Amino acid sequence: MNADSSERMSVAKSVKTTLNNLDIEARDVGVAALALELAERIDREMSNRTAAELSAKLLAALHALNATPEARKTEKGGAQVVQGALARQRALRAGEP
Repeated sequence: MNADSSERMSVAKSVKTTLNNLDIEARDVGVAALALELAERIDREMSNRTAAELSAKLLAALHALNATPEARKTEKGGAQVVQGALARQRALRAGEP
């Protein structure tokens, strides 16, 4: 990806490409439509704070469609690894060794 700000990558275009490469089941079409809508709103958004909030929702929608590295890792048996990492972070926040 080019970091040149004059050629800003469209989030909607990227999400559309991702969705086109997924085998989306009929029951997941609504989530796919939501992901695309969120991406389009992010592209139009002027507030960084709102864009960040929308981005978190977009990431959750993409995760539900198994379209993120974390989601794919979990599907391949990485759930225990992810859960272990989360447990370690929670323990650190709680002040446990």
